Amino acid sequence: MHVQISLLECPIVSSLPLEIVERKGLGHPDTICDALAEELSRNLSNYYLDHFGMILLLARV
Repeated sequence: MHVQISLLECPIVSSLPLEIVERKGLGHPDTICDALAEELSRNLSNYYLDHFGMILLLARV
């Protein structure tokens, strides 16, 4: 695995005259997908613990 660290070459947000943010409510598709992914991850981790005694990880090389 290669890790690259570099300096941020854009202005600091607090120094800008305006900041625009996106707010997502409970019914937003991104919020729903995030909640489903979190629940799936918890359930899969519990399944791994119950059946294998550890959480299995997939390493990508």
